[in-house]
Amino acid sequence: MILGGVRKYRRWLLAAGIAAAAGLLMVALQWQRARTLATPEALLKRLPARDAVIVYVDFAALRRTGLLDAAAASAVTAEPEYRDFVQKTRFDYTTDLDSAIMALAPSGRYFLVRGRFDWPRLRAYAAQAGGSCRNQFCTMPGSTPQRKISFVPLTGSVMALAVGADDMAAEVLTRPDPAARPAAIPPEPVWVSVPAPALKSGQQLPAGTRLFAQGIENAESVLVALGPEKQRFAITVDVHCRSDKDAAALAGTMQRATTALRATIEREHQTPNPRDLSGVLALGSFRNEGARVRGRWPVERVFFEELFRGAPPS
Repeated sequence: MILGGVRKYRRWLLAAGIAAAAGLLMVALQWQRARTLATPEALLKRLPARDAVIVYVDFAALRRTGLLDAAAASAVTAEPEYRDFVQKTRFDYTTDLDSAIMALAPSGRYFLVRGRFDWPRLRAYAAQAGGSCRNQFCTMPGSTPQRKISFVPLTGSVMALAVGADDMAAEVLTRPDPAARPAAIPPEPVWVSVPAPALKSGQQLPAGTRLFAQGIENAESVLVALGPEKQRFAITVDVHCRSDKDAAALAGTMQRATTALRATIEREHQTPNPRDLSGVLALGSFRNEGARVRGRWPVERVFFEELFRGAPPS
């Protein structure tokens, strides 16, 4: 009996050792995955970026500037669906979302989101919406058949999410794209990168940017960024043109348009109003450096406060 007890004890030790080793391996894998997804550059490599508009928002940085305070009030009070989502999932982007990088591609919308998630509640929300989850991969119907939603945790704090016709679209975000090219990430907390195909078609661009895109439709790419600047903010644009000549012509066109806008405001015996869009655009400045055009608009905090409050920028 003693010998049998010893054997049982050894089998128990072996099983416990295997379980401990498996647990340590899982922890190591999770730690390694978290390390590989620790930077925006690493996340960017997973996006299907070909012909896509890339948008990055560092919500944690914007939160430190206080810029999200007005946004929090407007988002929660204006959208009943958003209030319902917050209540059921306990996820509020104004407090729980740290960053998001997304690709607005012809095939769909792809998001890599970093924050604090209650995964059981999110899975329950998907099921309540008519979806399902399998091995942590969840799918649910969207507002149209072409807007199916899928999401999966990459780590405890990073979600891969996609919206498109394919209900498994988020699966492409679970691994790096071998064809992805290294890209420099701007230091600003908000930026948008627009490739040449999107500039020509304008299909993936937000409606408010299409008029601007018409003047740069022959550019190679455009990068627009927003960042804090002392007590205010600044919007910058970096346009890669096909030639030095194209860049010089574009810089001249944009500067003349800005000068004409300032002259119009002056004829009306007014000064640029920092609360509206015309006042922001009137303060733009541009220069060309070889085949690149750089532009800059200083933006006062009050402009965003008015925007979040619901007053349309004129």
